[in-house]
Amino acid sequence: MEETDPNEHKIHQKLIISFDILFYAFCHWACQPLLPYLTKHLGADGIVFGYLQMSFALFQFLGGLFMGAVMDQRGYRWGLCFSLAASCVAYGLMAFSEFAGIAFLFVSRVPTLFMHTMHSAQTGITHLSSQEKRTEELGRLSLYYGIGFLFGPFLGGIFSTYFGFWFVGFIASAVSLCCAIATWFTLPPDTPHKKTEEDDDDGLGGWKGLFTLFGNAEIRELLVCKTFVGIGVASMQHMNAIYIAEVMGFTQAESGYLMSYVGFLAALMNIVGLQFVKTATGATDKGILQASTLILTIAYILFAFATTKAHIFIAVTPIALATSALYTTTTSLLTLRAPMTKAGSVIGLSHGVRTVCQIIGPLLASYVSVTFGYQAMFRLGAVIVGTGVVLNHFSL
Repeated sequence: MEETDPNEHKIHQKLIISFDILFYAFCHWACQPLLPYLTKHLGADGIVFGYLQMSFALFQFLGGLFMGAVMDQRGYRWGLCFSLAASCVAYGLMAFSEFAGIAFLFVSRVPTLFMHTMHSAQTGITHLSSQEKRTEELGRLSLYYGIGFLFGPFLGGIFSTYFGFWFVGFIASAVSLCCAIATWFTLPPDTPHKKTEEDDDDGLGGWKGLFTLFGNAEIRELLVCKTFVGIGVASMQHMNAIYIAEVMGFTQAESGYLMSYVGFLAALMNIVGLQFVKTATGATDKGILQASTLILTIAYILFAFATTKAHIFIAVTPIALATSALYTTTTSLLTLRAPMTKAGSVIGLSHGVRTVCQIIGPLLASYVSVTFGYQAMFRLGAVIVGTGVVLNHFSL
């Protein structure tokens, strides 16, 4: 009997995971840009929208640590299916909130406690790829995310304009449910890596492993740098969502076009950008990380000079490219510094830091922009990310 090539099984599994991420990104970004408009439609202001974003980030932080530890024990297939099922519930509740009111929209944030599809997918790709191909494989996963990011806001803006917010939420809920069922029946059960004697000696077992991972100097330095950059990025993302709608006059459809353009740039970076930079300049992941944070600092300063809708599209170009490169390389560096048995936990820590930034960032952006104006927040965002540049230079 002819034996099946194990690599063929891995390719099959990677494709399933990648398509899960494509549809996950499509659903998330079809709904996410609509939230400022939906909260306004329900009679709430920008401050309430900030609370909504903060509640989402808080649930993501708490759930991310839990999901990472559980996936190290149960496997990434379980994580993918459970996360997609949670997404189905969250988007369904969001769909009904258009008729039930703002309180119901906050209720729709509760299932996001278990909504960690990207986390689960990154854990799966980490287990299925070699160290030499880790960045390339994670970049390919981000490519599929970018494709979903490209079409999600575009179609979400159009559908909400013609059919209402509820229709977008219903579509996202249905797609997430179909993905959960398809993944359960097509992705083979995975066996988590067994603990080695070295892992036991390092004390990386159970929940205490999260704290021990943070005790690793290289991992800690990466996470601290990511925290500063993440706060700057999260504050700017939150403020920009309000700024382009209230100040620049972007409609729902135009906001969707802008987000689709950002998705296109993210996909472009992961298709050819990272590989081209490494081949043409010989840059390492550390070098790309440092260059990306520097570009973000400069880009946020220049964003303050954007006065037209065309300027906004130009200004987000370096931001989208640098953010995409930053996300992929940071994840790769973290997984390379942790044992394979704790891939889910270290990615959980990374996502946890990211969600903490998404709690602090919107609050900071709301306070500074209301108290001192949008221009002050542009400059503060550049300063915070610039701090990450300095930390990257001296610690990595």
